[in-house]
Amino acid sequence: MDSRCSSSADSRLTGRGVGSINTTPICARVESYEGEKKCISDVRRTFCLFVTFDLLFITLLWIIELN
Repeated sequence: MDSRCSSSADSRLTGRGVGSINTTPICARVESYEGEKKCISDVRRTFCLFVTFDLLFITLLWIIELN
């Protein structure tokens, strides 16, 4: 990963010039983002739980009604 970071940083410096404003390598920003990434957000997890229990409840009501 370090070899890709250094090669992309070198090509970026030669492409834009040494006096570039943004000096943070792109791969460093991506690695810091990957460390904070969650699998599923809290809101989405809550919504999925709500929908699941709602479907189970409606199914139970239909079974009671049909009997």
